[in-house]
Amino acid sequence: MTAGAVPCATSGDRIEAELRDGTTIEVWADGYQREGDYYTFSSLFDLDEGEALPEDALVMGETPSNARRFIPSVARIPKTAVHLSDGDEEWPAVGG
Repeated sequence: MTAGAVPCATSGDRIEAELRDGTTIEVWADGYQREGDYYTFSSLFDLDEGEALPEDALVMGETPSNARRFIPSVARIPKTAVHLSDGDEEWPAVGG
């Protein structure tokens, strides 16, 4: 691991997103959610002892049971770029 790197707390899942141009992309993340006009993918990471939680827009949350564990976004895809295979905007062609 490189200096200053934050260890990933989980191995993540392979999530595929089919785009409107026919391209399929893979994102390794613990999950995703719809946030406005985007699908935001996130993972669970642990801070090293003595490190402070980063204060930026990438941090989506913290775990209440462990103050050193946080959830940053690892990818963001515009909703309009994702192919909606069945026309359902809430659950498009994004899956594991």
